[in-house]
Amino acid sequence: MRSRAFAFALVSAIALAGCIDGIENRSTSQGESLTPTELNQPTTPAETVVETLQGGSPAEPRGRTLDVGSVEFRWSAVTSSTGNAVQSRILINGAAQSSCGYQAGNRCTVEIARPGTYQWQVQSRSTSGLEALSSTVAFTAVKERRVLLASPPSESSGLHPDIVRSAAERGVVAWDGYDGWQIRMVTRADYNAYGEFVKEWGGHRVGVAFGQQIFQIGLGDSACNGKWTPYNENTIYFIAAHEMGHILGVAHSSDPTSVMYSTMQPSYAAPCEFKSGSADVQAYGYTHWNRHVPTATNYHFAFDPGADTSMKFCILSQAGNDCTEWVYGYRQTVHLGAGDYQFQAHCGNWYYTCTIQYRIAYDT
Repeated sequence: MRSRAFAFALVSAIALAGCIDGIENRSTSQGESLTPTELNQPTTPAETVVETLQGGSPAEPRGRTLDVGSVEFRWSAVTSSTGNAVQSRILINGAAQSSCGYQAGNRCTVEIARPGTYQWQVQSRSTSGLEALSSTVAFTAVKERRVLLASPPSESSGLHPDIVRSAAERGVVAWDGYDGWQIRMVTRADYNAYGEFVKEWGGHRVGVAFGQQIFQIGLGDSACNGKWTPYNENTIYFIAAHEMGHILGVAHSSDPTSVMYSTMQPSYAAPCEFKSGSADVQAYGYTHWNRHVPTATNYHFAFDPGADTSMKFCILSQAGNDCTEWVYGYRQTVHLGAGDYQFQAHCGNWYYTCTIQYRIAYDT
């Protein structure tokens, strides 16, 4: 019994060794020899790539105070880590802007209509659908005109420069508070409206505004018998106020009493001189001037017949004659209604010719 069991075990061992040798031989013959380590190594899965977006940081405006109107927004360019195309837009106070929708660039312009403090940020997205939102930054919009006035001309052009500047500044700041506007006079370079003075525009123009930044104020004209005459403070005030209205975008008014009415009748710092000079008047005679007065106004008369010589002054009209007593000179302002007049200066000397110095002027 023992001999048979031993022989069977021996035959089984030899057969098993032959099988193992056969596998090794076939593997070797095919060039695929594997080591035990390689047989036990697990398979590595493919690496996953994660897309990210870089850039899109708000640049301007950033913490600044701006004027209401067109504002340009700029931010750093946005790129995708995988090379996908990226578009960006801005949100103001969390709301998308129709004028600044998704785009490949990194700047756009938005109209800011009202003053206030605003928060804005950049929203980006790639063609894969990945989105990113930047942090917010603030800016402040103000409805403000900072007006710089040029230096008025010297006194040789009419009023004292200080009077001219004061009248113009009062006209400019009269708009302060209108429709939310803040009006400030400035003397530094930080201005967004500029006014200057013109001695005479010529024709019927007394001032002009160029767009909404530059305006000019006339200081006088030559409507007074071709002689330049300066406007008074009130007229300079109204011209400045009218042109400043245009700077704020205010159109002409159809109301003749409005400062924005399209025309105005200027007033002058000095009466318009009608006649002046010297006249030799025969003894007990007179000299005269005919005058048509188109609208009611004041006339200023000044007569000097010389030492120890009397004179009489008369105003003749359809309403009748109005004469003074015999006087040794005459200075008077008379309000005349519209109509035709004759002014007479009579010599009170019975024997000698009177030499009368005279000046006749009127308010326009």
